[in-house]
Amino acid sequence: MSNYIPGNQKHLTLNDRLYIENELAKGTPFKDIAAFLCKDPTTISKEVRAHRISDWYHKGTFYNAKNFCIHRYHCKKTNACGKILLCGIKCASCPTCNQTCKDFEKERCKRLDKAPSLFVRRKAMRVGTMSILLAVFACISILNMLGVSALSMERTYFDRYKNNWDFLVTVKGDTYSEELLNDIRNTEDVAGCIVHRIVNGNTQIPADYLSSDVQKLSLEKLNNSFAANEAGAYNTKVPIFILDDKSFAEYRGDANDANVVAVNIIWDSVNSERTDRQYVPFLNEGKEIVLNVNGKDIPVSAFNDSLPVLREELTQYALTLVMSESYYATLGFDLKPDETIYTIKMTDESKNDALEEKLQGMLETYPGYAFEGRVQELADEMQIQQGLRMIIYLFTVILTCIGLANIFASTLGQIHQRKREFARYFAVGLTPKGAAKILAWEAAIVALRPILLTIVINIPLMAWMLDAGGITAGDFIAKRLPLVPAILLFVAVIGFVALAYYLGGKKICDMNLVEAIKDDTLML
Repeated sequence: MSNYIPGNQKHLTLNDRLYIENELAKGTPFKDIAAFLCKDPTTISKEVRAHRISDWYHKGTFYNAKNFCIHRYHCKKTNACGKILLCGIKCASCPTCNQTCKDFEKERCKRLDKAPSLFVRRKAMRVGTMSILLAVFACISILNMLGVSALSMERTYFDRYKNNWDFLVTVKGDTYSEELLNDIRNTEDVAGCIVHRIVNGNTQIPADYLSSDVQKLSLEKLNNSFAANEAGAYNTKVPIFILDDKSFAEYRGDANDANVVAVNIIWDSVNSERTDRQYVPFLNEGKEIVLNVNGKDIPVSAFNDSLPVLREELTQYALTLVMSESYYATLGFDLKPDETIYTIKMTDESKNDALEEKLQGMLETYPGYAFEGRVQELADEMQIQQGLRMIIYLFTVILTCIGLANIFASTLGQIHQRKREFARYFAVGLTPKGAAKILAWEAAIVALRPILLTIVINIPLMAWMLDAGGITAGDFIAKRLPLVPAILLFVAVIGFVALAYYLGGKKICDMNLVEAIKDDTLML
């Protein structure tokens, strides 16, 4: 008695087709076969017509299921076997001749060398592929950004001011103290100390005060903030650096008795880029110059092309003046500095901790001060960078483990389905070597796709970041390229993906081909 459910007309399974073939060999009519399978008789007849060709000798190579020669569509040979003297049948349609022909070359399915199951199983592997892609991309991109940031800070801050300061003491308000300055200078292991304050004023520079270079370039072209008034003078910001008398004398030079020194440079933005600034003289040094700054006439009697040795940036498109404390007191300015800054140099960096403790003790009587140490700041910055890297490494490991776990589940957990898939390939001529090639292609696609995508996206991203930071690619590659972490991550991803596919391929190649083909539980 049939165990089939009546009315089930969905499809014929492999077992159904085997039953039909056996019953037809016994001479069972379609009606009885259909009744046993609970199918309509027309379903059985259509199935038989679709798979049984009785006169394939005269209908061309399409109906010859035994001909796998790659030349079968255009071959015109006859009687290649030589067994029949008057044979008029093309060898391409003969099951005997096409196997004995000396030009026979077996065809291989082009799809067998590809990875077709990746597309079929893309939803099952989506978590794994996305996790690995996110882990690789996030790790490499963030490490690159941290490297650019660290290199930029190192160049623009630590290395640039390495010889300018070791300690910086900032006291709020107009609190210049000659006593504190002398105490610092007399402290053991202190090489020097400069005190400076900054006030900001404004002045109008007549056109005839400008240098010939600036007149040729035009101030308006250098910066659109410059605009001449009705008298032809240009309104300009004037940052004033007020140094202690000893430091100012060292800055202007002993042979010069000037009271005011102008930092006489301006950025030539027309002929140079921000990352490689070129400067030209701002004022005409051969002309007697008196500037009216906030209502006070200040004669400029000396010029310099740099600021004093301080941790300060030159204000662009402004005329910076440097003067002594004693001269500033005679001007009677209403401008009051917001803070007083002590820039300290030490004799030996190995004495950093001891000297810092001494300086902190001197400053206890000055409320509201801020203390900075270059050596300590550099060490703190390195610790922060290392901490960020550890967080990125942990994040990468977690995401990579999630992705690899999904890859292992997709390869080893679905061996039952993959066996049926490869059984089909083996049935049409695939060799174990070909199966290994398919699995190798799948593993390469799964492992290399996130790596290649990360590299392709990071190249323009890093080019933009390096250009924005004014860093050359050579410096970044030589000093901050995260080569070792990237190689370790790439090797780990490739290695574990290859291991997953190796274990899965080993189980597939050891299967029983007949049992796998008979198994009808495949679900893709």
